[in-house]
Amino acid sequence: MVPSKLVPSAVMARAIPRLESLLKAKFADAPLPILSEALIKRSRSRKGGNADSTRRAAVLIPICSVNSVPSILLTRRSPGLKSHASQVSFPGGHFEEGVDATLTATALREASEELSGNCYNFAEHVYIPSYGAQCQAIPSLTGTMVTPVLAILTQDLNQLPLSSIFPGNVDEVDLVFHRPIADLLARETSEPLNRLGGTPGPVFPHFDESDDLKIWGLTAIILRPVLHKLLKPVFLDDLKNDSSIEHKTNQENINRFCESDDKIENR
Repeated sequence: MVPSKLVPSAVMARAIPRLESLLKAKFADAPLPILSEALIKRSRSRKGGNADSTRRAAVLIPICSVNSVPSILLTRRSPGLKSHASQVSFPGGHFEEGVDATLTATALREASEELSGNCYNFAEHVYIPSYGAQCQAIPSLTGTMVTPVLAILTQDLNQLPLSSIFPGNVDEVDLVFHRPIADLLARETSEPLNRLGGTPGPVFPHFDESDDLKIWGLTAIILRPVLHKLLKPVFLDDLKNDSSIEHKTNQENINRFCESDDKIENR
């Protein structure tokens, strides 16, 4: 159940029709692109083939408001996990045949288990867009194809720390936290990615010296196009003259990263 002090988010209520309109106009017929086909090919070639390519997985991109500030919900994986321990990630996991009807169902099931141990009613208080909720599937380091799924948490998360709402499943997650969308855009930078043959990829650095919550790898790869193609237009374009949200990303790198580029493929 939802903690008693949570109330419906006016920010998300205003955002939903804008998000739906944008998704319908741009991504109703084809999913939001995350990586160019050239970079997907390069990623696969560095793994020596399509290992585990028959497996499917999904992650949830939880768009939320925290004390009325548009934000993204993220997790830090438990340190005892066999893979990606202590890394920042979106909640998610593998598609389970006979359990999940769709990859969207996979993302919701895994998010419910990881974030709250099924305490938060995701079925009632998470909104899945009617169009374009599933973004382009991209390969993980093992070759498993991962589908990001857009979701809006309809309650304002007005209780901090967020562990009071999302205690996290200790077997999988040791921290649930948020990052304001404006801050992510302002702090984004790039660095060469080994998984993509040295192509510059997105990184969202620590927010202060005591913060070990660097967002990188697959999570950052997914986050960048969602921020720029969806969340900035929906939440921040009316604030584009505000210098506090001016981002430092090189537009050429964004285009190279997210769109088809024959020059990359032929390198």
